[in-house]
Amino acid sequence: MFKTKPTLLLALIMLKGIQIAAVTAAASAGGSASSSQRRFATSVHTKRLWIVRHGQATHNPRAEKAKSEGCSHDEFMELMRQDDSLDAELTEWGQMQATQLNGHLHSTANDIFQKLQLVVSSPLSRAIHTADLALPSANISAASSLVGEAKNQNHRRVCVEHFREINGWLLNAQRRNITDLCQRFPAWEMTELEHHDDVLWQPHALEDTQDCAQRGYEGLCWLTERPERNIALVTHGGILRFTMNDHAHVRVVDGRRSNDLTSSSAHDDNDVNSNTENAQDERSVHARFDNCEMRHYLLSWTTDSEDSIVSDGSSEQQSGSSSTSFGKKIITLTEIHPGQEISDIGVDDISSDQCEEKENSG
Repeated sequence: MFKTKPTLLLALIMLKGIQIAAVTAAASAGGSASSSQRRFATSVHTKRLWIVRHGQATHNPRAEKAKSEGCSHDEFMELMRQDDSLDAELTEWGQMQATQLNGHLHSTANDIFQKLQLVVSSPLSRAIHTADLALPSANISAASSLVGEAKNQNHRRVCVEHFREINGWLLNAQRRNITDLCQRFPAWEMTELEHHDDVLWQPHALEDTQDCAQRGYEGLCWLTERPERNIALVTHGGILRFTMNDHAHVRVVDGRRSNDLTSSSAHDDNDVNSNTENAQDERSVHARFDNCEMRHYLLSWTTDSEDSIVSDGSSEQQSGSSSTSFGKKIITLTEIHPGQEISDIGVDDISSDQCEEKENSG
């Protein structure tokens, strides 16, 4: 048998005692708290995130109309296939939607243009073009009054592969090569695109939805590693749905009616913006994004997915995680109103009964 030196043995005993004391204290604290008030033992960080789905593109009009009328998923995909084109562009209406979003943001009390530090986009043209019209920067060389509005907006603009639409089969999901993208969108950084050509797109099969959700999750993790705290993301309806509704490590919370997040002004029933916010209150946080719809979030995450301590001393997995989630980053998106005043509020400041059941919103 190996012999242990007395000093080493003493150190091990002291370390074990510290660990036992820490667990006992945590269990004692957990026993006095209700499930809605219980705090996770991990540290929580928060950023502000604006998420926009791209404006209407050439493959959207017929498919989106049929979707709104209750068509099946197969019919929806077939209509998109019939109207398919390589890296589908925005329609005239899609460009108008993005321009109107820009005007709406300037006409309301929204502080996005004062706070925005980073704009992230899918590398597909319809998303980048939407970002340039809705959230322009001073570096965009276009003959548009929007550039004047953005003269103080020198935020970075980065294309990220993680946020492209569900991949494969449809040509509208295939991105252009980096040279072409740089020529079309010179204000954008393409350094996050690993390959010059699109090696990820496959012509014969659509990407598995779980793989798509995993890409989206990895993209959100990438955002948490960025130094910027106020970020806009322009992406696609499919990947938003699969990431936010289906991924085990992503949870979506409704903070629009939270007592912890207060509105900066009282609602007036005759005010159009107030009525819009009231309508948003009625929409599920898991509902499908419309073309060029913007939603506002607090992006929160835990540094580790440790088990929380429950009152009986046993362990309980964090909401949204699975038995294999130990060591994974847990992402929480708390939807808020544009006018809500925000301090550094983590997900554990929102009670658990405000988490909605994930639904198959289509």
